[in-house]
Amino acid sequence: MVESKTSLRVIEGHSVSETAQHEGPVMGVERRLFRPVRSMASGLFLAIDNVTPAPEVTDYCVLLVGFDGESHQVVRDCFRQAGARTTASCRSTSQLADVREMRFRFTHIVVNADAEEGLEVIIDNLLSFRRSTIDIAVLLVSEQVAGDDFGCERDAICDGTLKYPVSVARMNDSFGVMSEKIARRAGTGCDF
Repeated sequence: MVESKTSLRVIEGHSVSETAQHEGPVMGVERRLFRPVRSMASGLFLAIDNVTPAPEVTDYCVLLVGFDGESHQVVRDCFRQAGARTTASCRSTSQLADVREMRFRFTHIVVNADAEEGLEVIIDNLLSFRRSTIDIAVLLVSEQVAGDDFGCERDAICDGTLKYPVSVARMNDSFGVMSEKIARRAGTGCDF
């Protein structure tokens, strides 16, 4: 039995050694044994080099839409306790057209689906907004829904719905789901 080693280049100059044991002459066998491993490993490490880490919650800038009074304070406090920054609020989804121009400022938009402008107007404005802006997470919040929902049937208007009142734990869960959805859309070039 003969032992042979090879090193593979890993991220940032680190290396790992792979050891294989085989019988027979070392010449030729080593090449056949390690060529597939080298090819597979180089592809794997290339993929790892290209992976970008998910943003931290503290990197999120949130726009609150349609919240007022107590509901505004409850939702804003939930985001702050989760570690996100609520940077602005506006009264109506009709103002989302302005957000497209400033999209580098917001990572998430949270819309009160129970706002006084009415659900039909909210949906129409979100449909328009999402057609041109797929890289900002949109979350609806409503007292009228049965529970939290992140199913894909609503993707044309939002990434998910949270039942009001919201909690920090549910808000954190929504961050993870919405980030996955945005990454999938970005990777597939999805549009609505």
